[in-house]
Amino acid sequence: ARLLRDAERALAHAGEVAESSPLLPFIPGGRAARTSVGEIARAGRAWARGAATLAEVAAEGTALVDRFADRSPASLRAEERAELIAFLGGALQRSRRALDDFDGGAQTLRMVRCPALAAYMLRGAQGAACAGGVFRMEALPGVGSLTALRTDTTTVLDAADALFGFAASPTPRSALLLFLNNTELRPGGGFLGTYGLATMQRGALVDLRTDDVYRLDRSVEGTMRIPPPAPFRTLGIVPYWYLRDANWSPDF
Repeated sequence: ARLLRDAERALAHAGEVAESSPLLPFIPGGRAARTSVGEIARAGRAWARGAATLAEVAAEGTALVDRFADRSPASLRAEERAELIAFLGGALQRSRRALDDFDGGAQTLRMVRCPALAAYMLRGAQGAACAGGVFRMEALPGVGSLTALRTDTTTVLDAADALFGFAASPTPRSALLLFLNNTELRPGGGFLGTYGLATMQRGALVDLRTDDVYRLDRSVEGTMRIPPPAPFRTLGIVPYWYLRDANWSPDF
């Protein structure tokens, strides 16, 4: 994170030097080059800032996890759970800002158009970034890696957002848990042999109950007659549809 912050400051200085140069505007192509160098420096600064933020969040999170590595969730005191929840909430906000930095850097690079830079890159055989003789920084391999990092980070943050909203709620919130047996395959992952109900409040598990799915299904057999998907009927698997076979499709 420290090296990335140093890079952020260095790129900011490089952009200031390029934009304040008194000679470049009087050199053929110099005005466009000055603008492009400034844009590249701003984009690099945004990416360095975003990457540094993610590195800092990761380091702080690792230190926090190490503190509680030998503790079970049930043993945490209320103030310790509050500390973890506060960190997670702040980490999500900071990470979202890092993604905004990545997006801002990419948007800035899309504006870079400089024939002089294109010619320079073409001499370096960077053809992918110079289609049609126009320099396109976003086509460089390293930029693609940053795009992949942004995609991966977004996926993690979406999952963390859902977890945070459930676990950190000040009022009790419950979730249905479905335990799937992957040795008895179903389209949704496996046979749903057991289900559970978990209730969380302020980072604490306040209730957890599990039961056999057949126990639940038997309570409505003969009264609920929901037609199952066609393969169940044609293959003679079940005449009616109950919870144990509910995961017929991914979005069930």
